[in-house]
Amino acid sequence: MACPIVYSYRHALELYLKTFVVGARQLLATRAMDAMPVGRASVSHRLVDFLPIIELINRSVGWSWDLRVQGLRTYQDFEQLVRDLDRVDQQSYSFRYPTDKKGTAALPKNFIFNIKHFCSRMDVLLTALDEAVLGLDGMADDTLKQLGNYARLNVVKRKPNTRCSRRQAAGVGIIHRGHAPAAPERERCLR
Repeated sequence: MACPIVYSYRHALELYLKTFVVGARQLLATRAMDAMPVGRASVSHRLVDFLPIIELINRSVGWSWDLRVQGLRTYQDFEQLVRDLDRVDQQSYSFRYPTDKKGTAALPKNFIFNIKHFCSRMDVLLTALDEAVLGLDGMADDTLKQLGNYARLNVVKRKPNTRCSRRQAAGVGIIHRGHAPAAPERERCLR
């Protein structure tokens, strides 16, 4: 029963791609660069919608692509993996449900693939995307430190007494409703 495994990996990939785009937008904002064209990607489940954005981000920050794994050595390998997943599961339903709303099988009859190979490539890819997201956060933070002007930060309003996560706070100032956080908490949120 590989479908739940594939669905989980596919969903994780979608969420990492969306998080990557958010991190890139924060970085571009700190560098006073033009806004990144996101289009449908931020609300879509289609993985191929992220490809032009990911390529733009990689070029903008000067990153090259080689995950040192067969099938993920080049950006084109990554693109092919995303296109293959999207071809089989465009809206993130095929591996989640056995049939569509009309009762038609979600996957083609006798659909097979190598689950071990798929999982090993996805493990490497998701780890690389996690590191890339943290890298974008760090680059945005470094840019802000170089500017020496935290007043340019975006403000995130949060409920009192809630803690910020690294993802929510990276590169943005945190102001709680009604009061600003104490300096150590503010510094913790900005790291």
